[in-house]
Amino acid sequence: MVKRYNGIPQFELILNDSGCENNVYESVKEKYQYIETSAHPFEDVFKSLKVEHTRLFIPLINEVFGTDYSLDEKIELLPSEGVTLTPANDGTADVKKRITDMIVRIRDKCYIIECQSDNDSTMVIRLAEYAFMGALRNAVFKDGIMHIKMPKYTVLYVRSNSKTSRKTRIKVSFPTGEVVDYDSDNILMKEITKEEIVDKKLYALVPFYILRYEEAIKKSKANIDVLEAELRYFSEHLNQEMQDGTFFYNESRDIKYLSNNLIRKVFGDENVENAERLVNVMGGNVVWMPSIAEREGEKRGEARGIAIGENRGISKMTELNILLLKENKVDELTKASEDEEYRELLFNKYNL
Repeated sequence: MVKRYNGIPQFELILNDSGCENNVYESVKEKYQYIETSAHPFEDVFKSLKVEHTRLFIPLINEVFGTDYSLDEKIELLPSEGVTLTPANDGTADVKKRITDMIVRIRDKCYIIECQSDNDSTMVIRLAEYAFMGALRNAVFKDGIMHIKMPKYTVLYVRSNSKTSRKTRIKVSFPTGEVVDYDSDNILMKEITKEEIVDKKLYALVPFYILRYEEAIKKSKANIDVLEAELRYFSEHLNQEMQDGTFFYNESRDIKYLSNNLIRKVFGDENVENAERLVNVMGGNVVWMPSIAEREGEKRGEARGIAIGENRGISKMTELNILLLKENKVDELTKASEDEEYRELLFNKYNL
């Protein structure tokens, strides 16, 4: 069973005293688990991006809801847990905990994004529950009146077929006789091109892009070449976005790592060789998402914790930390964190 921390599937940071990838730090041992063992890898990748890099979904919100928020806009991740009561025949009520994939607030508006990998007929029921949960969390009581704003919502289908609905339809009837169509267009991942992802900065969708080749690769190995080229396209543009300062180093890196996790999940069991070939395009074969380990290490103030990098200067220190840990040079790492001149010498030594 996959362990969870705050409801999110976690990953392992594996380093031993000599800097080799072997033993798990005791302090993070219980919190990091591999996503490959998850029964819901696509939803889990979505939730991991949501928690670690919420602002990456701003371009998607702009695209779906016609807004024009900048990447620097404050985006607040709202609590996504709630309780619903389902009446039973015996007069009691069944209490169920509901957790939606994403509820965020930007300025005074709330948005819900759900991630689906199949055609679940109960999705619309759950989404109606999530919408009212979100509305109540954002409600305002003023002058004796409760003001409730229903959030905008959409469903992202990372897998879809001819039976997948293009709209999620909710019809709300009031005692006055008024009927309101509370509908929304769905997002079908397979209809979004690689050019649209890059041009509109929809990089949060990159990990799911491989699913359009899920069946094709089983039919012809030639499709591996096509997917490899398209992953390289994303990798190169992510690198350029990072150099231009549009995205941070850790955002670009984690998109690649999570893409690699899904590559292994989708193609690894039956086609390990080609899976590794695709993984290499996105940068290496590590399976944990580094930003979570960095955040945990920083929180605990561990000497070997990796600092979170939100710019290229800090990312250089992150890379230096990793190199020194692998060489078991803890004393140098400590000195570098305290002595700016010594740190610059090490940057030059390791060509950072």
